[in-house]
Amino acid sequence: YIECLMAADILLLPRSSDSVSDLSTFPGRLADYMLSNRPIVASDVGELSIIFRNDRIGYLSKSDDVSDFSSNISDIIENEEFAMEMAANARKVSVEKYSWKKLTDKLINRVYNADF
Repeated sequence: YIECLMAADILLLPRSSDSVSDLSTFPGRLADYMLSNRPIVASDVGELSIIFRNDRIGYLSKSDDVSDFSSNISDIIENEEFAMEMAANARKVSVEKYSWKKLTDKLINRVYNADF
């Protein structure tokens, strides 16, 4: 799996707007993609939208819109320097905000500080 990620020039994370499970959870594959230091194109749905917009880690495409996905892939090819800056930022954000330790600490903090 890791070998495939590292062999890729661009990583894609398409999601359908009908996929309810992806709307409120952190997509597990995204963490691997962010660490790979590769440009990422993802669907503009759920948690992906929030993470991509807040952290500027890649390109968002309209959900279920192949033409928009293609356009973003072309943009990466034509603007490689900018795409690589976003890829480097994704790696940095992944380490700073989404490492297993950070996510575990955040969950523990929520559980122990919850008002039941």
